[in-house]
Amino acid sequence: MITINSRYSIGDQVWLIEDNRVQQTTIEDLTVDRRYDNAPLVERLKWKLAIKRPTPGLFGIAEAVYATEDKLFATKEELIASL
Repeated sequence: MITINSRYSIGDQVWLIEDNRVQQTTIEDLTVDRRYDNAPLVERLKWKLAIKRPTPGLFGIAEAVYATEDKLFATKEELIASL
């Protein structure tokens, strides 16, 4: 059994830049990218996020987006400071 230590948990609200826009979203799941078995585990962890995309209709459609932990921030201020 492998224990994974991370700054985030499933269900956490996080901030990221997606499509050149600052967005807040919820972490839905955690996956391990198996294509790079020689890379360190932390580089293979991908957080599954629900990003709302604008659509011509009334509501946006939530689309699954995967991001590594280094692209996620707990607050908008942390994200801005990283730029």
